[in-house]
Amino acid sequence: MGFLNFVISIHKTFDVEIQEADYSKYGTLNVCVEQLSGHRAE
Repeated sequence: MGFLNFVISIHKTFDVEIQEADYSKYGTLNVCVEQLSGHRAE
């Protein structure tokens, strides 16, 4: 799966808007979990 498809899947699954400037923050699974946890808390 390409990275863009991965980001799109995150968006669709978790209803989280990910700005293109933030794509680099989602480079590892651990960081993805941290970023998504922060979004869920908001």
